[in-house]
Amino acid sequence: RPPPTLLTTASPFQAYYLLMATTWWCLAPSQIKNEFGGIDMLVNNAGFAFKGADPTPFAKQARPTLNINYFGTVNVCESLKSLIKDNGRVSIVSSTSGRLSIFAPNVRAQLLAPTLTTPEITAMANGFITDVEAGVHAQRGWPGSTYGASKGFVSAYTRVLARELQPRGVLVNCCCPGYCVTDMTSRRGNRSAAEGAKTPALLATLPPGAPTGEFWVDGAVRHWAQT
Repeated sequence: RPPPTLLTTASPFQAYYLLMATTWWCLAPSQIKNEFGGIDMLVNNAGFAFKGADPTPFAKQARPTLNINYFGTVNVCESLKSLIKDNGRVSIVSSTSGRLSIFAPNVRAQLLAPTLTTPEITAMANGFITDVEAGVHAQRGWPGSTYGASKGFVSAYTRVLARELQPRGVLVNCCCPGYCVTDMTSRRGNRSAAEGAKTPALLATLPPGAPTGEFWVDGAVRHWAQT
């Protein structure tokens, strides 16, 4: 696997980019612990979406989308969370496409449960995939967007992880970077990737006492429960 790459930034921090394929995330903790001792800030930016013109049948879009957007995010965070130092920061890129209102009321209630766990979200994500593949997702209260569902699960997971790490002073938040000019948007969008990175970077450098378990847009909290 490739070694961590030191990024050149204008900040006083040393930031490393570590590419982790699906077979690498379980090996990364030992590499990071040996080379760096731990993690001060974790920014999880993996994302994928089928484009509108893609010929892939909808029934076959759910699994690859959630494998990257939801399961990839959870696998990395769960694998690395023990290495995050006390008072560290976790910044997760979600999306307004995953707003709570795309789910049916009964599903919303499950996602907002104060005792919700990661295994429960994962069971819901697997249920969504199964129902999409069977063509019954609408009847089960799931949205008609695999990307939106995946990011909704990511936002719910953020709240659970924040609750778990709060005793150690670790702040965990997610955000929507906005509609950026990237390959995923076919170079469309109303802001550059650099502009879109501002809120994820903000979440990685929040001061002590800042909010945790929240969804942010353009540098401000937008309560996911109200979206």
